[in-house]
Amino acid sequence: MVTPDYLRTLGIALRQGRYLDRGDTAGTPSVLLVNETMARQYWPNENPVGTRIRMDSDWTTIVGVVGDIKTAGLDVPAQAETYWPAAQAPRAATSLAIHTRGDPAKLAAAVVREIHAVDDGLPILQVSTMDEILDREVFGRRAQTDLLAIFAGVALLLAALGIYGVLAYAVAQRTQEIGIRMALGARPKDVLLSIAGQGLRWSAIGILIGVGCGLALTRLLSKMLFAVSATDPMAFVGAAVVLLAVAWVASYIPARRAMKLDPIAALREE
Repeated sequence: MVTPDYLRTLGIALRQGRYLDRGDTAGTPSVLLVNETMARQYWPNENPVGTRIRMDSDWTTIVGVVGDIKTAGLDVPAQAETYWPAAQAPRAATSLAIHTRGDPAKLAAAVVREIHAVDDGLPILQVSTMDEILDREVFGRRAQTDLLAIFAGVALLLAALGIYGVLAYAVAQRTQEIGIRMALGARPKDVLLSIAGQGLRWSAIGILIGVGCGLALTRLLSKMLFAVSATDPMAFVGAAVVLLAVAWVASYIPARRAMKLDPIAALREE
């Protein structure tokens, strides 16, 4: 049950026909609006505007079709809904929606004063902004995804530390090999690229395996997301770039340090 300006205030688009207006009163023929889901469900490939339907024992006419909104939750598909003129079916309790140009929270006190100026005995149970309503709606899922993000960050950090430790140790074990190459006249640049390239190749293989496993597990996350793909390419690419960068640093720094050693000293390293 809504007043004529409710749909415009919330930005619910008109698809066909007209909005409810102030002429839809208790003394005029009963009318209502339907949303797009209801129009597709009951009048596929038809224009339902002008159709008369019986609700309970009364006949009413559909005067417009409006866009869908999600009233049962962001993760629940839009359901068939109707909008009735409040003047034709008044209710004891109601909600007031106000569209503001600035911060709506700053106007809450003024709105309460204006309501009480009309009826100082009218109880006001709750005043909320639309952002607050949406925050409450997604709080549970947001807490879950924030927790998963923390775990993912810790996992990425541990993976980076593991890659760095393993590659740094592997390069350090090759100090004698580096000394032999340098003693035989190998160019430092070629040695550096060879060692770093091997580290990157092994890291790339591991990253590809991890990406494959991640893609296979994204179905578990899809139910926790709203209008966001669980296979977000930026997330996978970002993690891969971070790990490749760690692999490069882990290979480059020890190799660079080993090449600065005297070849004879490097050959004597155990």
